[in-house]
Order: sequence, then C-alpha cells, then structure tokens
Amino acid sequence: MHRPRKIRQALLAFAIYVGATLTSAKPEIPDATKSLPENIDMAIELIKNPEAHLEEATEAAIYLGERAEEAEDTPTDSLSHKIIEALRNALNDDRPDIRDPAASSLAANGDIIALETLQRIHGDNRISDMEFILYVTQSPPKAGASFVSNLLDKKNVSEDVERLALGYLRGPYTSPNKDPDLPTLSLAITQRLQKAAP
Repeated sequence: MHRPRKIRQALLAFAIYVGATLTSAKPEIPDATKSLPENIDMAIELIKNPEAHLEEATEAAIYLGERAEEAEDTPTDSLSHKIIEALRNALNDDRPDIRDPAASSLAANGDIIALETLQRIHGDNRISDMEFILYVTQSPPKAGASFVSNLLDKKNVSEDVERLALGYLRGPYTSPNKDPDLPTLSLAITQRLQKAAP
C-alpha cells in the first residue's frame, strides 16, 4: 500500500523537525546562557548519570577538569568543593572517558585523596598498572612519588611501566638541588635510579 506523496512529505518534515529539536535539546557545556554555578551543576549531573550520552558526559568531565586547578586553590568555596567532589567521585566511574579527565586534572593538582582513590581502584584491578602510572606521574613529585615507589616496591611491573616510573622519579631525586621535602624512597628504588641514570 502506497502512502500519498503529501503524507510522506509531512512525515519527512516531522522527522526533520523532531531530529532538529532533539539535537538542539542536547546540553552544551558550557552553556553561554547559564551562569557558572548552573553550568557546573549541569556538568555534574551529566557525569553522574550512567545513561547520559557518553560524548556529552565526557565533555562535562573535561569541563569540570578544566576548573579543577582553580577549585583546588579555593577548596572551602562551595562551588569549588562541588567540583572537586564530583571529580573525585568520577574516579570510580568504570567509563574511561569520564574517569580520565577527572584523574588527570586531580593528579596534576597533587590531590592526595584522588591519588589514594586511584591506588585503591588499581589495587582492585579496575585499572591497569599502565593507567595507574600514567595518572600518578602527572602529579608533582611531592604528592606522587610515594605512590609510584609503592607500585615499584610491591609488583613486578612491565618494562614500560618501570621506565615511566623511574623516569618520573629520576629528575627530582637525582638532581643536585633535590627538594628535602620529597618522600623517602626505598634503598632498592634508589639503587635502580642510580643504575638507570645516564
């Protein structure tokens, strides 16, 4: 049975209208028509929602991650606290697209709670040695060195992971101007650093 041409055109026009409406209803992060707190709330809702479109949730996680450094500088501010807590919670997300921006931004800021969370989920085998070392080595050595040395002390890691870990530790620990506030490394790791030094 053939539908008359007018009905087909009407259905096509309706489908285009519905498609355009659904596309335009997609949240933009950040939305220029909304305030910063509203954009933050919208981003947090997207990363918390496991049924949100992955692309939108990823954009939201990146948006929050971009605000992490400023939030870490003022952690008692309520908006900053929301951002940091949302990113810390995103570390437990099994979607790498959500976890990666959160882990990278928090680690880069030396967030100890985030590094401890990453160590825990690594210990639970939810992330690989390589993922763990890539996240942790983004942190300043004062914050990340103990996590890296714990990984080297406790596990037989791949050559690639060991190379990244020793490369991360080498600069700050073999420098003639070594920072006295750096965490102490085990003798075994100190010897490995000396052997690996060029």
